This record gives sequence, C-alpha cells and structure tokens, in this order.
Amino acid sequence: MECNSHNKVAVGLCKSCASAVCNNCHKAENGKFFCNEACYKSSHDVDQMVEFNTELFLNSKMHLSKNKNYIDTQLKITRSNSGLWILSLILTLVLIINGSIEVKNYGVPILIIFVLSGLLTLNIYKYKSFVKLKKKC
Repeated sequence: MECNSHNKVAVGLCKSCASAVCNNCHKAENGKFFCNEACYKSSHDVDQMVEFNTELFLNSKMHLSKNKNYIDTQLKITRSNSGLWILSLILTLVLIINGSIEVKNYGVPILIIFVLSGLLTLNIYKYKSFVKLKKKC
C-alpha cells in the first residue's frame, strides 16, 4: 500500500479518513496515525466528545436509577453472603475448640480462619460500596 500524498510505502491508515500515510506525512499519537492536522483535530474533538458523554452518562441519575433493581439485588446477596461467611468462621472456630480439627499443626486452622476473615472483609467492602452507590440513586 502506498501513501496517498508521496507514493511511498505506507506505515498506517489515518484514523479519521482512512487514507494511507507514510513516514513523511503522518502525525502519530498513541499508536494512531493521522494524515494531516485537520484529521488529527477532528479525531481529537470526537474523542473528547465521546469521553465527555460517557462520563455524563455514567454519573447521570437516569443511568443509576436503571440500575437500582440491580443494586438492591446485590445488596441482598451481599448481606446473605456476609451471614454465610460469619457462620463459616464461627463453625471453624467451634470445630477447632471442640477438637474436631487437630491443632497439632496450627498452620491449617489459621489459614482457614485467615481465608474466611478475608472473604468476610471483602464482602463487607462490597456491601459498603453498593450502599454508597444506592445513595446516589
């Protein structure tokens, strides 16, 4: 493929107009090629507009209200998961105290408690983030 302006080997296509560009005439930014300043400015303006509209949509009440049912469902699931992790943690501690889990090697019971505590902490963090998101609605 040859450059549209110089009849040299093209190094890429203009992101804006899709014309072939060579090393002499292209303007590159972040791996994107542009054949001239007008195409660069046009593409840059479109990118800014898309970024602005995406941010506007993600922060809009309409977007959040559409997800309100999803948020409510996730809050219920997260609450029930927290209960299960707490129950698992208590059950593990009871089994250790009762002697059902041997504590000759403290590594295994401590690892079980550590993993369950970590999962509970992550679940609580997830719950708090959903509560914050729900307040935005």
